[in-house]
Amino acid sequence: MKLSEGKDISYNKSSLFHGAIMELLPYEYANQLHLSQLRPYSIHLEKENDIWSLVVATMDEEAYSIIIAQTLSKLDKIYIKHDDKIIYIDEKIINTLPKKSITQAFYNGETTKVLDIGFITPTAFKSKGDYVFFPDLRLIYQSLMNKYDACSDNGFLFDSDILEELCKGSRISSYKLRSNYFQLEGIKIPAFTGSIRVKITANQTITNFINMLFEYGKYSGVGIKSSLGMGAIRLIKGGINIE
Repeated sequence: MKLSEGKDISYNKSSLFHGAIMELLPYEYANQLHLSQLRPYSIHLEKENDIWSLVVATMDEEAYSIIIAQTLSKLDKIYIKHDDKIIYIDEKIINTLPKKSITQAFYNGETTKVLDIGFITPTAFKSKGDYVFFPDLRLIYQSLMNKYDACSDNGFLFDSDILEELCKGSRISSYKLRSNYFQLEGIKIPAFTGSIRVKITANQTITNFINMLFEYGKYSGVGIKSSLGMGAIRLIKGGINIE
């Protein structure tokens, strides 16, 4: 959703848009989402050519039906209660992609062994009670597998042995990062943005698996608070070509 006004908008406003969207949903479904630890949607703000967009992705049919089809597709403005402000929507673009299109690519063709991943909103992880604000491949893969499994009806990806194989068979070969904070309800969460290059040395099966995970991550986000605006990624190189 392209927003009509960019003044006073920043990545840290994502949680306010999240709150506004939750208030528009049916009460029972919104409460169900609130209680869920891993949520079937992601929300973030991004800026391109001085135009801010609110990007909402859903990862299962129920979430798409209620959040996108029944609610957001009909909006022409969003009321931000915290700022007592109405933000108008200039344009809406809806793209749908069956999840099987991503998983099928795991079995077909050869994906690249070099991926360039951009972290376009502040990203962080939680490990042993502490924030981790540096791209750790183990935490990245673990997060993506868990997010996939939370919305999967075709079995589970997460397995400690598979995670070990992914980590052994790939490494971060270069990075361009900057540390920053994501502000949420008065709390400053340490985070990072920027880009990394991942080189894969494992066989083609593991290579396809890693590319599939990052392709899914374009929609789910990675790390903590992806439903509130953190962890949005862009694939500069890599992922899966879906015809």
